[in-house]
Amino acid sequence: MTLATRPGFAHDTPSLGSPNRLPAQLAPQNFCSGSESGVPRYAHFRLNPETATLSQDTATESSRPLSCRAAWIGVASFGISLLTQVENYLFYASRPAGGQAGVAWFLARAPFILFEHAVFATGAALALLLMGRRKSGAVVFWICWTLLQLYVVADQVSYKMLGDHLRRGQVEGRLGGVSGLAREVAGSATAEIEPWMVANALMVIFVAIGLARMDFFARCHPFAWLGGSKRNAAALATAYVALAIPAWTMGERFRLERHPLTAMLISLLPGSPSGVEYSRELAGRLFRPPFGKYEESGVETRALGEARGKIRSQGRRPLVLLYILESVGTSELFGADGSLSPELTPRLAELAKSSVRFDAIYPTFPGTARSHVGIMTGGPTVTWGRYYQQMESRYTGPNLVSEMRRLGYRTGVFSAGDLVFENLGSFYKGLGPDRVAYYNDGWSGMDPETKINSWGVSSDEAVKAACRWIDETPGGKEPLFMVFLTLETHHPYDCPSSFKGPFDATDRQGRFRNALFYTDAVLGRLGQELERRGLWDDALVLVTGDHGEAFGTVHRGNFGHRNYLYEENLRTFLLVADRKNLNSELVSHRPASNTDLGATLLGLLGADPGAMPGQDLLSPDYRLQTIFFHKQSPPYRWGLRDGRFKFVSDMEGARRELFDLQADPGEQANLAEAHPDQAALYQDLCATWYVKTGYDFIDRLQGFILEPDERVYADLLRKHRPPGIDRVVLGTNTGPENSFADTSSFSPTDEIQLQIDWRPWDRDQQIAYTIKGPDGFVKRSEFALRASTLHTSMPLGITTPMPVGEYRVQLWLTREKLGNARFTVR
Repeated sequence: MTLATRPGFAHDTPSLGSPNRLPAQLAPQNFCSGSESGVPRYAHFRLNPETATLSQDTATESSRPLSCRAAWIGVASFGISLLTQVENYLFYASRPAGGQAGVAWFLARAPFILFEHAVFATGAALALLLMGRRKSGAVVFWICWTLLQLYVVADQVSYKMLGDHLRRGQVEGRLGGVSGLAREVAGSATAEIEPWMVANALMVIFVAIGLARMDFFARCHPFAWLGGSKRNAAALATAYVALAIPAWTMGERFRLERHPLTAMLISLLPGSPSGVEYSRELAGRLFRPPFGKYEESGVETRALGEARGKIRSQGRRPLVLLYILESVGTSELFGADGSLSPELTPRLAELAKSSVRFDAIYPTFPGTARSHVGIMTGGPTVTWGRYYQQMESRYTGPNLVSEMRRLGYRTGVFSAGDLVFENLGSFYKGLGPDRVAYYNDGWSGMDPETKINSWGVSSDEAVKAACRWIDETPGGKEPLFMVFLTLETHHPYDCPSSFKGPFDATDRQGRFRNALFYTDAVLGRLGQELERRGLWDDALVLVTGDHGEAFGTVHRGNFGHRNYLYEENLRTFLLVADRKNLNSELVSHRPASNTDLGATLLGLLGADPGAMPGQDLLSPDYRLQTIFFHKQSPPYRWGLRDGRFKFVSDMEGARRELFDLQADPGEQANLAEAHPDQAALYQDLCATWYVKTGYDFIDRLQGFILEPDERVYADLLRKHRPPGIDRVVLGTNTGPENSFADTSSFSPTDEIQLQIDWRPWDRDQQIAYTIKGPDGFVKRSEFALRASTLHTSMPLGITTPMPVGEYRVQLWLTREKLGNARFTVR
């Protein structure tokens, strides 16, 4: 006779003896899942008369393994969170601080500051109790739970690189779903995976399988020591909360108290940083330095003027190359004496011998895409609102591409990186250059076999694409303006596998230096190709970095570029080289923004910058201005450079930092408490710049509409900018790629388009417009205008062919005339 028992328990085959007597082996048992109530449960057995065997009654046991699994799920969830966050602290957060005492204190508090993780663990246990009664629900639960725990482990990569959990702001732009995000950031993420992260992932899978089968966990209940009393369980939970409250307030938590999933989910919610206030009075003097001064020797001023005069040869239209180094700032490129190293960047060092170099250039944002926006627009840039949609909308304001085209230049943008990330490719295409070529654009022909990581291919592929474009120039008559974006110095600092760099690549800085050496060689190869085509000797070359790059050497935990606003994250340079007309190197310390690059270039070409903002850094009219910057991932921060002073603060104003860069170039001594009024004024200036600059950019986007949650900023500015029309333009959709081309002269068969830029209204409006033409022709029509609309584009609606003569278009709100435009049909 055999006895069917629960898995994990062995019983000898009993001798029944008397049918009324139960063998000792079948005495009451207290199994793992049967002690929740504190009263032992008994196993029930049934005798089968035909087979003379005993079998356990599973009906009474069906709910007991589920409750045991749920308890273990709670313990396992919290245990995995505790392990990963303690590892994050020990390996990445605590290294420079606190000593042994600080580490011991944090470890003692760690279980209690992870209150959010405890809530997730409890939720997981309850979810299993609800879903685990059916096989299909259990399968879904185990898959979701395993993926969630693997996400907690994968989040360690983000914490290692950025000192924070993964958030939307750290991977801005079009993510393309989970798979798209994984593809785009895989190059950086995989380079930072550590052995313990792999071990953690394997542990999660092992625990998930073990809990699902209960092979390893069925022998005991994780909370058996509570005696199964609900009162004891409630007392334990109360004690945990009571200890968690003071643990939260007693010392730094390093952002580890936040569960990785909630950190991401909160960052996905709509909304804007609070504490942002716009000041009309400050907007009027936004860029006037309130405290800063810049004193320059007469010798340097004369030398800059002479260099400018040499470059501005009469009627000269040289090839212009704007070479933008990815993630290369002043601190990593220049030595302690401020010079370029022939061992690190020999081509740049050679080029610098015929150049003017500015070594205090600041981007508006320590990240690639927004830095490029500022360079191209001369000032207006994305600060608030829906980043991806703004980058996708066409920027209609004056910009560097449009101004170079106005001067007769053929323009092209070439990148070894995939500009789909952060939608930088769409932004550049919207500026209207003759060619935009980047990896994975579908037609540029960059060889995918040269891919160095998920960010893109070798920069040599961009050189090939640029050369093909040059050779397409009809007759070589038009001067060329080339924007060239390198890739290798972007994290994880990869180079082609065939390249062996001269520096030790066992750490991040070594890999970065090898990548910098490689991109310097790419500049040399591009110069050789241009020389072979007779374009190099007379070329005007501008070299800059889009932002800096930090390696934790100045401020602890500061790695990469976009998590802080210190000098190593921001400060970069601008090198203006002219091998034909300059025969020495001139270094200027004039502080400036990279938004001044466009005006500087146009000034060197002898052109009027026109409506493009920014100032010519070589001009004798240079004046020190306040320079602003910000970062858009939690904690949201902004800052400014005011002469010798540098200010950085969170947008709430709770943590303010003020540095005197002249006395403290490493930004170690915070002077904010000693100068509260100065810090308060800087905070208000940053807020005003943040609101106004973002609005100035949105105001020039074609077809972009503010969503209700973004209206807070529009409302702030509307108080000082009455609603109405900013601009009325007439044109046709016959430009390149059917783009809009504005004009005031048309043929009788043209389909005329009316475009209007609006200052937003407080409520929806009904707009009327009239068209008056020759011979008494009059047409009247109306359309509804949404309050948040910034741009209207619609056909004028005149039947063709139109009579020849002068026409006038007027727009009205009730009896108030809003604007007008005139055009001629010839």
